[in-house]
Amino acid sequence: MIHPVEPKKVLCIHDLSGMGRCSLAVILPVLSVMGVQPVALPTVVLSTHTGGLGTPARMDGSAYGMAALEHYQELGLQFDCIYTGYLGGEAQVALAEKAFALWPAAYKVVDPVMGDNGKAYSTVTLALVEHIRSLCRAADLILPNYTEAQLLLQQPSPRRMRSPWQLNLYRQAQPMWLLKKISMNMNSNSSTTAPQLPTK
Repeated sequence: MIHPVEPKKVLCIHDLSGMGRCSLAVILPVLSVMGVQPVALPTVVLSTHTGGLGTPARMDGSAYGMAALEHYQELGLQFDCIYTGYLGGEAQVALAEKAFALWPAAYKVVDPVMGDNGKAYSTVTLALVEHIRSLCRAADLILPNYTEAQLLLQQPSPRRMRSPWQLNLYRQAQPMWLLKKISMNMNSNSSTTAPQLPTK
């Protein structure tokens, strides 16, 4: 007799943008097609993504998220993986930290969504960068793009780098680059120049 195999469960902590073909709108169907059961935990609901479509309508999901995590724990759910994406504030980082604490055996993947093309997003502050850096230290795998790697490491652009390790790091820093445990090399006391944060 063939017994059905329960699919792996992935807790997806990310934003939900109504327009823009990104974040949870893309992640959920992709994981489902892969045979994984995604469990969505929206950090924030946005009318559009934040990439040049004006100022989106916004509904914070922090309170809902905390209640949802408690409900999942009451149900006895076990997650094989916890994946975090866009975290728009410190309260949303706290959601991910709570999930990591509730399911310590889950494989933890952090996409430290903070910027692109050498610039931090408008919602990113120094305090948020530090919180996301701390979250990365607890991850098994982090997925920064070129700009996010700079923010995490507080490193300058490759033009100002001299060591072979630094140059090799940024040659590899492409959008699909899988960087494991880069947090070991994060130096919060670095005096080098990272990408500029918005002044607003």
